[in-house]
Amino acid sequence: MKKVIGAILLVLLATTAAILPWRELWSAAQFVIAPEVAKTAHMVRLRNAERQALTVIGTVHYRHIETTSYPLWELKAILATLKPTMVFVEERPESIAAGAWGEGPVEMPFCAFVAKEMGIAVRGMDDWSQDFSTREDKMVVNVLDHLPATGDAVVMTGYSHVPGFTARLTRRGFVLDEWSEDERRTALKTTVEHTYPPGLRAAYLTAIELAEAAKGPFDAGWAARRRPFVATIP
Repeated sequence: MKKVIGAILLVLLATTAAILPWRELWSAAQFVIAPEVAKTAHMVRLRNAERQALTVIGTVHYRHIETTSYPLWELKAILATLKPTMVFVEERPESIAAGAWGEGPVEMPFCAFVAKEMGIAVRGMDDWSQDFSTREDKMVVNVLDHLPATGDAVVMTGYSHVPGFTARLTRRGFVLDEWSEDERRTALKTTVEHTYPPGLRAAYLTAIELAEAAKGPFDAGWAARRRPFVATIP
């Protein structure tokens, strides 16, 4: 067993070292070795001077649909528990504004349409800058420039961005809020219906078909990886 775990870690480190800052490599390993611990470790709640809560949830992209360790329903449970006024998803603001909600990491359209079904406002906050730090700077600005006037907000973003979001928000006056381990686990395990929200399948298919026709920002490989999952959505 130790050899198997060691081999997994070596593969993980080799494939992520080139694209993630070294401080995120431990996070990547956690999601393989101890996903239950990693999930709550990447759920952070901060508050500004007005006591408005901004909760950052670290997601795992394809692992949400290709493994059972972090199902999409747990993201739905988080939104059902927190009941924010606004959800920011890791999709470009212009894509969300244009109604192209099927882009971005695979869990982001799901979160966006779940939020819409719950009556929660949705905004995109991603930026496609090639430099990792510049990208995070712009992502945080996209959030702070559009915080709701009242009520709390949730940011859904890949787990590698959680440390960067936390550091940048604290530099801007946000403070970490008390959010116990038990409360975070409860948020993940809140009972929700395992049903997909209206509009989700159509949005995925639109993005997939554009990619297959080489008319969108993604390629055929991106589309092929999503099709089996989308086929399971009624």
